[in-house]
Amino acid sequence: MTTKDVAEDVPWATQADLVPTSSPSTLLPIDLNQVVNNSTIDRPYTISLPEGETGVYTVTSAAGHPFKESTVNLDQYSGETLSSVTYADYGILGKLITVGIAFHEGRLFGLLNQLVGVALCLGLIFVVISSFMMWRKRKVGSIEQMKRFEDERIKRIVGILILLLGVTLPLAGISILVVLLFDWLIGRRKLKAEVAA
Repeated sequence: MTTKDVAEDVPWATQADLVPTSSPSTLLPIDLNQVVNNSTIDRPYTISLPEGETGVYTVTSAAGHPFKESTVNLDQYSGETLSSVTYADYGILGKLITVGIAFHEGRLFGLLNQLVGVALCLGLIFVVISSFMMWRKRKVGSIEQMKRFEDERIKRIVGILILLLGVTLPLAGISILVVLLFDWLIGRRKLKAEVAA
């Protein structure tokens, strides 16, 4: 069984970890107070109860700061720690994804992180509305067609920014490729129409 099969609110990087088993003995299972006392995880955390005679207590913390994420499995009879995985144990990809998820959810650096998220959302809304308004104005002829930008240095900077955006945000990258494909197809149709005329 994996951690996500026996526990809730599991950190992303430990969801597929195999869960160890308790060793049944003549001892009675420990109670939740002993689990809390044996746990070294910072609050808030979730305690999942053992399933069956060989199940374990699984204590997970994924709701707080990403650098404090932890998953601990305790023997249900002795309270002994059978496995413990913290952020420091994650691989490079696991660490990057964990930090990325925390940034996306506004948990990475508190209020500032949330303000950055709000600013990005408002910026996207502004781009959508202003793009529609510009398109409408151009369609009715109230603004001239934009001239081709000639500054090569600015072109390179914008190109690099678009490339970085496409690589770091895959859905944005796919959208950019779709727009470029449409632009290329429309450009070909116009060229054929001009040649035919």
